[in-house]
Amino acid sequence: MKKIPLISIFSLMTILLLALTSGAAAAKVSYEYGELVVLYQNAGKLKSSTTVYFFYGDGKEIRAHQSENDPRGLESRRAAFKEFIESYSQQKYTPEDPSIIAVLNTLGNDGWEMIQFSGTQASCTGSLPPQSTYLFKRQR
Repeated sequence: MKKIPLISIFSLMTILLLALTSGAAAAKVSYEYGELVVLYQNAGKLKSSTTVYFFYGDGKEIRAHQSENDPRGLESRRAAFKEFIESYSQQKYTPEDPSIIAVLNTLGNDGWEMIQFSGTQASCTGSLPPQSTYLFKRQR
């Protein structure tokens, strides 16, 4: 019967121990969560406003709000999205027509992954303004 050298047994045990501990370390991934809320409001026949909030981390918040004399609300949305992107990225935003897609891309480029979306439409009674809520996570 052939004897196995002691160094081979030691090497095998070391490899086994490393494999077990590396698997346990990979399971300890932690995430940071964030919530993006976009609120659209019409106040009167001509006035519209858009507010964008992003809550994340330990009470951190980025907020952008714009109000315009625009019955469709398109200009207030573009201005609020542009202000949000500039505040979040701390850089001047250059594209002409910012949209919610540009906001989502900005967050995605920073490692945020959207995990849930919820949207409400304007009700017939007009009591609730349209609102979109996006939930995000990113690895710490």
